[in-house]
Amino acid sequence: MITLGALTFGAGLAYAEVRRFALIAANNEGDPDTNALVFAETDAKKVQRTLTELGGYGPGDVWMSLGRDRPTLLTVFGELRRAISDARAQDAEAEIVFLFYYSGHADEQGLQLGRTQLTYEELE
Repeated sequence: MITLGALTFGAGLAYAEVRRFALIAANNEGDPDTNALVFAETDAKKVQRTLTELGGYGPGDVWMSLGRDRPTLLTVFGELRRAISDARAQDAEAEIVFLFYYSGHADEQGLQLGRTQLTYEELE
């Protein structure tokens, strides 16, 4: 399959500023019935580095939650939500992009964060 794309450049076109935020979460541990992962948290650090070095994300706009449990991740989500709201208040024209990355165990109910779980409903 070949996909072709076209770029159009034109004078007088206005482009909104793009502000990128990311939350990168990883946990090598899952529920008691799973084996610990080896690289989930290490891979998450590599994603963070890639986003800030190549992806246009500011270092302060990439939030990390490594080896943490559900309550901690929910706290980080809340703090990030406030940061995004502040960015919108500073520049209402800016386009906000949010990326959530997770590396770790999961099942049909949700993400396994150590011995705790964040359901997909909560994540949504």
